[in-house]
Amino acid sequence: MAVDSQRLGAEGAFPHPEPVSWSSTKAASKPLLASLTVEHLLWGGVILLACLTRFWDLGHKALHHDESLHAYYSWVWAEGGTYTHDPLMHGPLLFFLNAFVYLIFGDSDATSRYAPAFFGVLIVSLPWLLRKPQFLGRWGALATGFLLLISPTILYQSRYIRHDVYTVFGVFLMFICFVRYLDTPDRKWLITLGATTAAMLANHEIIVANIVIFGGFLYAALLIERLRAWYPESRDLVISIIALHFFAAMALAAIVLFMPHTYVDRFLAIPWDRRGAESLPPTRANQNAYYKDLLTNWLIVGLVLVGVAFVVGLVYLLRSRKKTTADEEGWMDTAPENSVAHGVRAITGDYRGLFLAVAAFVGVFVFLFTSIFTNWHGLATSTIATDGTYLYWLGQHDVQRGEQPWFYFLVMLPQYEFLPITIGAGIALLTCWRGFRTLFWGKPAGPNFQFRMMLTVWFFGIFAVLSWAGEKMPWLIVHIALPGTILAGIVVGRLIERGVESFNARELGWTDMALFGGMVAAVIGWFLISARLTYGNFNAACAPTANARNGCRQVNDSDLNMWWVLIIPPLVFIAFLAYGLLKRGWRTTAIVGLTAAIMVLGLLEIRVGWRLAYANPDVPVEMMVYTQTAPDVKIGVEEANQISRTLAAEGDGEVLFDTNSLAWPYWWYLRHNEQANSFGGTTLPEDTDAAVIFIVSSSGNSQENAAVLANYTGVEHPFRWHFPEETYRFFALAPELRPGRSAWLSADQPHGPFDILKSMAESTAVLFSADGQQEMFRMIVYRDLNDELGYFSYQIYVRNDLLPLWAEIRY
Repeated sequence: MAVDSQRLGAEGAFPHPEPVSWSSTKAASKPLLASLTVEHLLWGGVILLACLTRFWDLGHKALHHDESLHAYYSWVWAEGGTYTHDPLMHGPLLFFLNAFVYLIFGDSDATSRYAPAFFGVLIVSLPWLLRKPQFLGRWGALATGFLLLISPTILYQSRYIRHDVYTVFGVFLMFICFVRYLDTPDRKWLITLGATTAAMLANHEIIVANIVIFGGFLYAALLIERLRAWYPESRDLVISIIALHFFAAMALAAIVLFMPHTYVDRFLAIPWDRRGAESLPPTRANQNAYYKDLLTNWLIVGLVLVGVAFVVGLVYLLRSRKKTTADEEGWMDTAPENSVAHGVRAITGDYRGLFLAVAAFVGVFVFLFTSIFTNWHGLATSTIATDGTYLYWLGQHDVQRGEQPWFYFLVMLPQYEFLPITIGAGIALLTCWRGFRTLFWGKPAGPNFQFRMMLTVWFFGIFAVLSWAGEKMPWLIVHIALPGTILAGIVVGRLIERGVESFNARELGWTDMALFGGMVAAVIGWFLISARLTYGNFNAACAPTANARNGCRQVNDSDLNMWWVLIIPPLVFIAFLAYGLLKRGWRTTAIVGLTAAIMVLGLLEIRVGWRLAYANPDVPVEMMVYTQTAPDVKIGVEEANQISRTLAAEGDGEVLFDTNSLAWPYWWYLRHNEQANSFGGTTLPEDTDAAVIFIVSSSGNSQENAAVLANYTGVEHPFRWHFPEETYRFFALAPELRPGRSAWLSADQPHGPFDILKSMAESTAVLFSADGQQEMFRMIVYRDLNDELGYFSYQIYVRNDLLPLWAEIRY
C-alpha cells in the first residue's frame, strides 16, 4: 500500500490508505435483508454478545458499599425526594440515569445496574464510528469492538453502579469527536463534543485529566505542524517560539520546585472537609478567606504571571510573523486538510456551530448540576466551592484513601488486561519511535500516525496521572485499559486486513496454517503442563488461616523433579519459528507468530473476564474486588425482611440495624421495610424487642449490650471483605506512603530511585525459582492465594422465640 511520504513528512496529516474490500451494496437499491453484509452480521453478533454479557444475572451480586449509596439516593430522587450534588459521590449524571431507570423498570439490585450495562454495550459499539480507513478501518473497528467486549475490567465495570463506565463511554466519544472533526469539520461533532464534555464533567472528576491530555496533545500537534511549515522561511521566528515555550516551562518548574513550602501548604489548606477533621469546615467565611489568600499566595501569583507572560509573548511572535509575510495570510491559512490547525481554523470560522456547541455544553451542565433546575447551589459545588467538585478532590489528594503504592496499576494490569499491556503498549512504543524519526529525520511515520499518536499519548498520559494520584482504586484501571485496547485493535485489524489480502491473493498455504496451529498448541500445552505440575497439595501447617480453610498450596517434590518438562513447549515453539523462518521468511513468520500470540492472549482475557464477572464477582480473590459486600449480607437481610413481613400482622417484626458501621448497604436493602429502624452509636436501646438485629461484631460482643442480647442468638458473618493486600504491597519501595505499607519498612531504610529499582529487581527474581513460578502461575490463572482474605465482620441476632421461624425460612 503506497503512502505519500513527502506529504506525511511535511504535514503530519492522516494518510488515506485504500479500504479493504467488503462485499456490500447500497441499501437504497435493495431491501433491508438483501443489503446486509458480512460486516453488519459480525457487528450484530458482537453487539448481541455485549448485551448478553452485560445484562446476564445482574442482580446476583450484593451491592457494594458505593453501589448502595448510588442506588439509594437515586431511588429517593425517583420516589419524589430531592437530590443535591455532593462531590463525595462525584457528579449527578449517575443519579439522574439510575432514577430514570427506576421510574421505568422499578428498583432492585438488577435494575440498579441496567444503566451501566447499557453504556457497556454502547462502549463496545462506539468503534463503528471509526470505520474510516484513516482511523481504525473496518476490520480494525470490528476488532476493537470485540476486544472491548472481552476486556475483563471493562466487562466488570459495565455490571457495576459506579461512574467509571460512563466516563469510559464519554471520553471515548470525545476522542471520536476530536478525530472525526479533524478529518471532516462537521458541525455535529462539535456540538456532540460540547454536550458530552458537560455530561462527563457532571459525572466524575477524572475527566479533567483526560481533557488536559487531549488538549495537551492537540496543542503540541498544532505547534509542531505550524513550526515545521514555517521553518524554511522563518527560522528565527520558529527558534523564538521554541525558546518561549522552553523558558515558560522552566519558569513554571522553578516556581513549583523552589517556592517555599509555606505557600504550597497555604494553597492546599482547602476548607473541604465538612466535619472539620482535616481542615477548616467549609463555612462561607473561611471559604472567602481561602479565596482571598489565593490572591496573595506567591505560588498562585507566580504561576499566573508566567502564564500571562507566555500568552502575551506568543501573541506578539505570531503577529510579528504576519507582518513579515509577503501576503497577509493568517497563521493557520496554509494548514493542510486533516491537520489540527485546519480543525482550529474551521472552528473559528463556524460561529454558529461554536455557539451551538457552547449552548449544548451549558444546557447539559446546568440541567444536571442543578438537579433539573431544583438546586441552583449545584452551580457553585460544581465549580468554585471549596467543598465542591475540584477543590474537594484536590484536598483529598494527600489523604491517600486506600494507601495504594505508586506501582499499584503496574501489578494490576498484568493480571487482567493482557492485550493492552503487550500488543497495545508495543504499538504505542513503535508509534513513539516512528514519531521521533519523522520529527528529526523526516522519515515517514506510517499510516494513521496522528490518530495512533493521540491514542499513545492518551494511554501513557492517563497511566502516569492515575499512578501519581493520591487515591488509587481498582475501578480506575478501566481508564488505562480503554486506549490500550483501541491500540491493540489497530494491530488486530491490520493483521486481519493482511490475512484477507493474502487469502484473496492465494498467498496463504498449509505451511502458514501449520505454523499458526503449532505455535498456539505449544503455548496451550505449556499452560496445561504448568497446571498439572503446580497443582500440588494443600498444607494446612504452612498457613493455618489462609483462604479461611485449606492452608496453602505447595508443589509436590515429584512435580518439582519434573519441572524441566516445562521447557519442552517453548522448544517446540522455537522449532516452529525456525521452520517458518526457513520456509516462509521472517516477515510472514512474524505475522503468524503475532497472530498466534494475540489468539492466546485473547483466550486468556475471556477466561479471566468470565471468572471476574461471573465466578468471583463478589469474592475478593480478585484485586478488582475491593471492600465488597459479602454475599451473607444480602442473604441475611432477605431472610430478615421475610420474617418481618410474616410477623407484621401481629404487630411484631421490627428489624434493627446499626447505622454507625452498617448503614450501607442496609439503608438500600431495608428501604421498603416500614418496620426497619436504625440506631446510632455502639449501644443498643435497652427496651428493644426487635425480631432481628444487625450489629457490628465489636458492639455485639461488648459488655454494654450483653443484657439486651441475652434473649437473642447471634451468628457472625463477614460484612465487607477485601483482597489480601500483602500479596502485592511489598513488590517495591513506595516512599510516598508511610513506612510499613510497602517494601519501605522503616524511615531509616534507604529509599532513593536506585533503591526502588533494586527492590523491584529482588521481587522479580522470585520468578526464577520453581516455587515463585508456581505461586505466580496459580495466582494469575487460578487465583489461588496463600494469604487470608481480609474482612470486617458483623452479627445477626434473632430473638430466641423466632429461631424456628428463622430456620424454616432459611432451610
